[in-house]
Amino acid sequence: DPVITGGNNLILACEDSANETRIDTWLDANGGALGVDACGGVEWSNNYSGVNDTCGAAGSATVTFTATDDCGNDTSIDLDILVASVDIKKEFTYDSVIAGAIAGISFTLTVTNDGSAALSDVLVEDTVDDRLTVTSVSGTAGGSADSDGNAQTVEWNIPSLAPGASAVITVYFTVDSAVEEADGAGGRLNEDLNVPNTATVNAAAT
Repeated sequence: DPVITGGNNLILACEDSANETRIDTWLDANGGALGVDACGGVEWSNNYSGVNDTCGAAGSATVTFTATDDCGNDTSIDLDILVASVDIKKEFTYDSVIAGAIAGISFTLTVTNDGSAALSDVLVEDTVDDRLTVTSVSGTAGGSADSDGNAQTVEWNIPSLAPGASAVITVYFTVDSAVEEADGAGGRLNEDLNVPNTATVNAAAT
């Protein structure tokens, strides 16, 4: 039988316009696998039929590559096409805050690997509105990646995140009594006109 060596899974970024080209190139290269045989030449075939590469969906496909020699003997190898996707959600503990009235008020940044590829170097960043004074940051995974010494710029690194796994970063803050929006009447924190409810996450797929 042919002897197969090598072979690599293919990782796609979700909904990337170049994915079709990447798949074709990977298939043409037989997933990076090599086949040798004492009987003669080796011909390759595969059973690829498609993959869902939509963000937020755990898209994946297992492709069987088969090497067949001149004597009709064959050997197969299974390789995966995986889709990298990461999601972040920001939520405040309370809808409204009166300055000095609530201790330990916070918001959370929930990061989820909602793709099928393992993620590494997951970097969460949030430039917190200066009307909120950040007092501390904690997380269920990873640690601070502060590069500028500015507590208002939350930077948190999660070394790895498996498909389906989540990590929660909690940012504690106070609101100074001089902040107009913290008067108990117009202080709703989840409204864009008051405090922008945004954060970003970047990750590498391996």
